[in-house]
Amino acid sequence: MTIRTLLVTAGVAAAFRLADRIAAQQPLTASTVSVGDVHACALTTDGRAYCWGLNTGGALGTAGEPGCMASDRACTRPVLVSTDLRFASISAGFEHTCALTADSIAWCWGANGLGELGLEPATGVRCGDYGVPCVRVPTRVPSDIKFGRIVAGQAQTCALDANGRAYCWGYQNLGTDQRDSSRALCAIGAPIQYLPCNHRPTLVDSTATFLALDLQQGDVCGLKSDGNALCWGLSYRGNVRWLGAGQGGTRYVDISVGMNSRVCALLNTGGVFCWGEWPPLVPGFLTSRDMIADTGFVAVSVGTWHACGLRGDGRAYCWGENSEGQLGVGGGALNLLFPQGPTGSPVRVAGDFTFRMLSCRGRQTCVVTKAGGLMCWGRNNAGQLGDGSLKDRNRPTPVAAPAAQEN
Repeated sequence: MTIRTLLVTAGVAAAFRLADRIAAQQPLTASTVSVGDVHACALTTDGRAYCWGLNTGGALGTAGEPGCMASDRACTRPVLVSTDLRFASISAGFEHTCALTADSIAWCWGANGLGELGLEPATGVRCGDYGVPCVRVPTRVPSDIKFGRIVAGQAQTCALDANGRAYCWGYQNLGTDQRDSSRALCAIGAPIQYLPCNHRPTLVDSTATFLALDLQQGDVCGLKSDGNALCWGLSYRGNVRWLGAGQGGTRYVDISVGMNSRVCALLNTGGVFCWGEWPPLVPGFLTSRDMIADTGFVAVSVGTWHACGLRGDGRAYCWGENSEGQLGVGGGALNLLFPQGPTGSPVRVAGDFTFRMLSCRGRQTCVVTKAGGLMCWGRNNAGQLGDGSLKDRNRPTPVAAPAAQEN
């Protein structure tokens, strides 16, 4: 081989590497996004998983990917999850993440102090300031159950199988069939606390089936096929509570759980009901179940003190606390009752954008635009908005492109 040939070959290889780096710097085209308490994850249209935000517990799933090393406390731009797997759905929790492949197999990664990854808490390495057991790359939940929906919460994961039966693992607050028979204690934190836990997917109720399920901070709500909601967990002191269905012959078609028993449910009429204790700074705000919107909504999602709804025309509306811009309406930190301003006209998320899905958790919100772009707003103390900064945003802000690949 001549020197000229070597130079040409090297030049072609360098060109391909440059093309790879340029491609890696393009914004993601996403099919879905899921917001956790201090991180977020998205799937591209070909099923690749990217995450950003707090990384101390391994929730980003990176084993040293370019732009985010395993030792990095937080990563402010999307990083490719360290796996060749392609996923059909993903859910970001507190310090862990779970996803389902197209063949309905569950994989999880991140903190595992109470078995929330579906693994023995002793499995893996130690992460974070308190040395909590963790696994930094996607690991299969050791179960033959095929799941159709999975939700990661705070030290807990729940999923629905193909028949709508609910299984949970991690922090154990079932309150039904398996409440006592499979309870164990796991040590977590500093100082050490011993909490009820279960690292195996455990059937919640052998007689109940659900259409949808959501959880946050120890509370779980499932939506039954008859439109009734069933909730259990910390706020319900381990007992099961039937919440009934909508009023006037309506029924719930989806449900979203916030912290401290704050819940919003979507009605088959396109209306939204919310209940629980909401921002005390807003006079008269939702202290019991109240209608917040009559028609037109196709999705609803609840954060810590705020919630957002998506209308059929792709426009988003948020309500609740706005101390860190989590309502996305721009301007000052004004708390809003619901998508209704002082004059009675709708108040929606700032900017002339339309979205196809949204996700709230903590004090932030992320959306996928109609074109597949990713945007976020709200709190950004750990880079959970993914825009390359640690600055809070009070209006939709594009998620940055992943970091460039290195040579």
